[in-house]
Amino acid sequence: MVNQRDKWIYLYWKDINISKFTYETKEKLYRSGKSFVEDNIRDKKSIGLQIKVFNHFIEEIYYRKINKLAIRRSDHQIVLQSIMALLVLKQYDEDDLLWFPPKYRKRSIPKGRTKSIKTN
Repeated sequence: MVNQRDKWIYLYWKDINISKFTYETKEKLYRSGKSFVEDNIRDKKSIGLQIKVFNHFIEEIYYRKINKLAIRRSDHQIVLQSIMALLVLKQYDEDDLLWFPPKYRKRSIPKGRTKSIKTN
């Protein structure tokens, strides 16, 4: 269940929003990418192969997104892992793939001020 205090991360590929997730800390996100790479190394997959596979998978999801085709929830989760792994491997800049929006806090409106608020 999504809590109002959750922080959001937005994932981009070629300037298109691919997915969004809640997260606790940036460190946990990067740790998940690092463990994804390490698990693949244990399975005897080279770094070069991993980079190619991560890029190819994200390209496939990007294609599905721009063509308005269905994307499974599990695919979104693999995209998050792949993007974090590519960032850990220093293949891209964080600013190119991730956006951490600032926290939005609702403010209470004092009584009597509701008439002067304009709506768009």
